[in-house]
Amino acid sequence: MARAAPYVPQASPEQPITAALWNQYQYAVGFHSHPPTALLTQNTLQSVPSASATRILFDNAIRDSDAGHSITTNPSRYTAPIPGLYHICVFGSLEGGSAGGGERSLAIVLNGGAYWVLHLLAPSSYGAGSFVGSAQVEIPMNIGDYVEASFYQDSGTTLSTSISYYQARMGIRWVGN
Repeated sequence: MARAAPYVPQASPEQPITAALWNQYQYAVGFHSHPPTALLTQNTLQSVPSASATRILFDNAIRDSDAGHSITTNPSRYTAPIPGLYHICVFGSLEGGSAGGGERSLAIVLNGGAYWVLHLLAPSSYGAGSFVGSAQVEIPMNIGDYVEASFYQDSGTTLSTSISYYQARMGIRWVGN
């Protein structure tokens, strides 16, 4: 059963705490101490063609408290199970290639359109053109809205994601209404 952000009942001298109110308090405290969260990772290399935005496919869910992610259906997406403000943090890296082209970027994408993008100039000396980046933002989402992470690079050749120490990951946490 899907959870909902709880109403927190208000007690007053005129309204003593009843068993029903106590049950509502318990649910509210439990929800707020364990809100919807997910930690998604990528365990399989993925190709990122030059001059093309590529959604990162997350094939592992270390944690997904409210079933907002599927590793088989739309594995690039986390779908909001309840409305509210979500803190999204994305980390990833591209390996190889020359330092050709001028841009590497990592974006957080809301419902198919970029929401927050980290653009960097192509590195000239680090790891023969490798890129490591992260981005984070708080996004208001409704039930059914989804977020994805996307790489863009214009090296002139296909690069790949890393699954070593710098494997791609996305963390999601509901932070409030």
